[in-house]
Amino acid sequence: MLARLLPVWEKVRTGLWFTPAIISVGAAGLAWLALQVPGGLPPEAASMWWLHGGDATDAFDLLANLLTALITMATLALSITMVVLTLAAAQLGPRLIRSFIADQRTQLVLGLFIGTIVYLVLVLRTLHGELDADAVPRAAVTAGTALVLLSVFALLFYVHHLARSIVADTMIQRVGAALDQAIRAQLAPSTEAPVEKDGARPPGEHLPYAEVEATRGGYVQTVDVESILAQAQRDDAIVALDFRPGHHLLAGCALARVWPPTALGDALREAVREAVVIGDARTAAQDVEFSLRQLVEIALRALSSGINDPHTAVAVVDRLGRALALAMAQQPGRRAWRDQEGVLRLHARFPDFDGIVDAALNEIRQAAQGNAAVLIHLLATLDQLAGQTRHADHRRIIGEHVRMVAEAGRRSLEEPRDLAALEARRARALARLEDARGA
Repeated sequence: MLARLLPVWEKVRTGLWFTPAIISVGAAGLAWLALQVPGGLPPEAASMWWLHGGDATDAFDLLANLLTALITMATLALSITMVVLTLAAAQLGPRLIRSFIADQRTQLVLGLFIGTIVYLVLVLRTLHGELDADAVPRAAVTAGTALVLLSVFALLFYVHHLARSIVADTMIQRVGAALDQAIRAQLAPSTEAPVEKDGARPPGEHLPYAEVEATRGGYVQTVDVESILAQAQRDDAIVALDFRPGHHLLAGCALARVWPPTALGDALREAVREAVVIGDARTAAQDVEFSLRQLVEIALRALSSGINDPHTAVAVVDRLGRALALAMAQQPGRRAWRDQEGVLRLHARFPDFDGIVDAALNEIRQAAQGNAAVLIHLLATLDQLAGQTRHADHRRIIGEHVRMVAEAGRRSLEEPRDLAALEARRARALARLEDARGA
């Protein structure tokens, strides 16, 4: 159930409507509470300059004018937002619009505008010209004035925030922070007990097996391994999933393989289909590469001939280096799950360091052909990562990418000094790997 709710929560959390809706409900509650406060002026009203002291007509006119001004201000904020989203989609990529919409500060400011409008409407409907002076809800009118003043200052903050958010470096850091969070959530820290990766494999292709077919096509969003594991144990079966969250599947293709074939019954088939959540779009719920590919897209657009901004690509490489260093400090993605008796029940593919590095660097290396600055910086980042390798697998993977980047530079660079700088970085990275292997 949790695995099925994760994509829903991710969609709700990154939507532009959820936080404003919650704030609007709170504003309606605040309006009700404020209207319960007695409306008569207290004896010390002369010294309470901030408390509304007019009659019902004055209160109605004030709130009506404030409501009109606030609706105009909210419309302006939404228009600015759409302009920024359009510019961001053209410059950084349309997939990054999700990061703008999911930003909590943006949602809070828009929620403040909408909530204040709801508050003013609910208070305004209680005012009429025949209302006695002692019945005017002065506390509610005063609170509405304060909310509008707060909205004015929030608009200034909002414009400042949007102006900064469209800067490439700001977006790179925001997406990078989401990537770091995904790595910490989906890869276990190296200080914990080792997870089983390659120590157990599913039966080979030479043994007969049965398949569970997918009932619909789309992207794998989440996998509830616990429910599959529990049902596999009840049916004395071994289940293998040959995909990981983020992969695209076609309707009718094999969702899982089951050994022995006789163990595949209706209960296990239904458990597998219910556990694998398939949707129309990728989500960050269990997909480390989701945020990773957002960063890569920024670099690819920066390296395109239409933009030609290698400095942004270098900033992306720097941020990817920090994320890869964090991934190296985590354990490899888990592959095998056993029951309480130690019997292998489930084999699945979840993110590992090899796949993360490939997704981070391959496309950038390919797009940077002929760009000495980016290729040399790629090697410089790999050089730093080489000094932090902890396992033989890490050294092998980093060494492969050092070789591929160096080969790309040799094929595409013609300036001897660029080639010399490239070779110097390559030699330094390989020397670090040798030192790490000796240690």
